[in-house]
Amino acid sequence: MPSIYGEADAVCVWLGDRSEDSDMAIDFMEEIMDDIWKFDELCKPKLKNGQETGPKWKALFSLIMRPWFSRRWIVQEIALAKDGLIYCGPKTITWRKFSDAVSLFVEVETATHRLSEIMKKSEITDHIPNFFDHVAYLSATLLIDTTNFLFRRLPNGEKDDLLSLEYLVSRLSIFKTTKPHDAVYSLLAIAQNTLPTAAPREDQMQEDTAAQQKAKKLGRDLRSRPFRVDYGQHYVDTCKDFMQFSINQAEGSRALDIICRPWSPPAVPRVEPEKGAAKAQNFPSWIRGVEDAAFEVQNTAMAEKINRINANPLIGLPLGNRSYAAAGTRKFDIKTLNFLRRFVLHRVGELQERSQSGNIPRKWFDAGGWTDTAVDPPEDLWRTLVANGGPDGRNPLSFYPTALRVSTDKGFRGTELDTHYLINHGLCSIVAQFLRRVQEVIWNRKLMHTYEEDGKPMRLGLVHQNAHEGDSICILYGCSVPVVLRRVEKSDDQIRVEEELIKKEAAMKIQRQFRTSKRLREQKRKRLAEQKSQKDRWLLYRELLQDAVSRSPKLVRRCIRRAFKEYNILTLSSLMVLVAVCIGVDVRMGHLEMFLSVYSGLVVVLALFPRRILWRIWSEIVIKWLRLRPKKKSPVQLVNPSYYRFIGECYLHGMMDGEAITYQNENNIKAETFELH
Repeated sequence: MPSIYGEADAVCVWLGDRSEDSDMAIDFMEEIMDDIWKFDELCKPKLKNGQETGPKWKALFSLIMRPWFSRRWIVQEIALAKDGLIYCGPKTITWRKFSDAVSLFVEVETATHRLSEIMKKSEITDHIPNFFDHVAYLSATLLIDTTNFLFRRLPNGEKDDLLSLEYLVSRLSIFKTTKPHDAVYSLLAIAQNTLPTAAPREDQMQEDTAAQQKAKKLGRDLRSRPFRVDYGQHYVDTCKDFMQFSINQAEGSRALDIICRPWSPPAVPRVEPEKGAAKAQNFPSWIRGVEDAAFEVQNTAMAEKINRINANPLIGLPLGNRSYAAAGTRKFDIKTLNFLRRFVLHRVGELQERSQSGNIPRKWFDAGGWTDTAVDPPEDLWRTLVANGGPDGRNPLSFYPTALRVSTDKGFRGTELDTHYLINHGLCSIVAQFLRRVQEVIWNRKLMHTYEEDGKPMRLGLVHQNAHEGDSICILYGCSVPVVLRRVEKSDDQIRVEEELIKKEAAMKIQRQFRTSKRLREQKRKRLAEQKSQKDRWLLYRELLQDAVSRSPKLVRRCIRRAFKEYNILTLSSLMVLVAVCIGVDVRMGHLEMFLSVYSGLVVVLALFPRRILWRIWSEIVIKWLRLRPKKKSPVQLVNPSYYRFIGECYLHGMMDGEAITYQNENNIKAETFELH
């Protein structure tokens, strides 16, 4: 597939039949791109000729909401294309003009919300406020942004991938798939350092397939890591493969950030051929589904719109600087996701009610110690409401405390501060900007206090809506933010099953050791056969040495040098030192006969012992010495009586930028390995 779209002259996109406003939308895009100097005039409610612009902007919005833009496979199709043409009914427009027009639309709406104000005054939308809200998260917008920054052109004309598989899967989670496996597989061909490979068959040779060779021609090099494509395996196994792949590719101090990002589409129940019944797949808690994502496309009375359903993840996308570093520089250093390193920082204490639709419950102010709203709120409260951050990952803006204080003057509706009312009807852009940031952080989250051992409240924080009092707030090595974990006791059946698995693994380990020892024995047999072939040469050396003794020391030295090339270096070197000493002593004293007798005795002893025997003697000495040393007891692998479930990420004020590691050192909190399901 990469070769088909990558080598085609152009890719033609069919959006569907003509609708009542599709022609208007394409003509409006052409009008925008034909004269960019008139763009500001098009962002006004009416043109100079009195024509309203609201219907045109609504037509453009309807066009980019067509179902084609929600398919995940189109990302690869457009990204690899040399050129693109978009067809809708009888109208056509180039991909370049289309993407530029949509980018201008998204930019002006995100920065100023001017276009939503136009629609608010228009009758065609029944004066709905924020009609174009969150357009930056539409699938069409994400498609354009991703394809614009996906590749870099090299001087030789080839494409260099810039975005990792983890980035693409995390950012494009709003796209739909027919098969859940395609949430990962559809992006392999355009991801950085990723090489899709087919699942091996029994009769398949270990050679590159044609698809792999094509992928290499499209820019893959030795840095690429293979990723197996297997639609026959359970979807949960595909998710685990992706998680492990992402962790292995990521930087160690942020390798576990992927467990905090919602990306997985819901699994389709798997039908077992032998049983004929659909069986639901059990997912680990550390694979987060798209139900926890921030946005969702919903049907409204006027049109399909993208609406917020949850807060934004505290952890941003892998690309770029991260906002938090709760674990400091501590890195993920365990090879399996089921067992992680962590330390317990606090316990979840008193929980407040959930923030519904991004509104702030009145009880949150009381819990944060803000009883007099005539004065500025406590610092830890307002910083918690914005997760100590501002727009686009920047630091919180200085006017945030004032914006929170003035919003309480006319924003309360019953028992909560209505953020939507103040954003749409408050007529204050400063307050609206602050409250939009609040909605990004608190939507469907709970405010909580942590407690010390003496029961006194300690820190404010925000947790997932499913968190319970008593859950553990932990720092995972390799994760940028604290997480909430829940201890679960295993049943007797679970413990029995795990014990059987451990026994099975032990039996497999013994089998592997047996196969290894068998292979070593075969290698030893071959080595002995080679040594036996050298025996004849050693007999010749022995005769030469014995004959040379009766002649002169000069010939003896020559013979020993010849034997030294193939004999045990350690043994010969030690014996040669003794011989040299004897030579020096005897020559100086003039006792030549005594020297020859000692010298010949050493050489004869040396020649009579083959190298195989000397090595065996030396090995026995080493083995006996090792047996005398105290053996280290190998730890007995016991079944843990409990495991932990991942509930969600957590904002804990004052513990988001390495302070937790200092707290751990000051209080001598030991890190431990735990089991995560």
